[in-house]
Amino acid sequence: MDFVTTMLLTGTLEDKEERHGMTDIQFKAMVKMCLTIAENTKDIKEFKKLLVFPDQGYGAAFVAMLSRMADTIVSMEKVRGVLRDIMMMEGEN
Repeated sequence: MDFVTTMLLTGTLEDKEERHGMTDIQFKAMVKMCLTIAENTKDIKEFKKLLVFPDQGYGAAFVAMLSRMADTIVSMEKVRGVLRDIMMMEGEN
């Protein structure tokens, strides 16, 4: 198989990320925005009111899980800590 055929069949990693969901930069930006909201809200109830994602894709799933997590730990400091941990995961595998 030649290079062009291989690329058309398999695509690049970036192409696959875009086809199957958010890109890494979009996810990191979303986490950063959520962290910013968390750092500027006083309680879980206020934080959850501000969590909205306009579609039903991966972003909506992330926001739904973040909201459920916030319900279970009921501490804004812990929510902030989890979001900071997610931001630091870049080099981990």
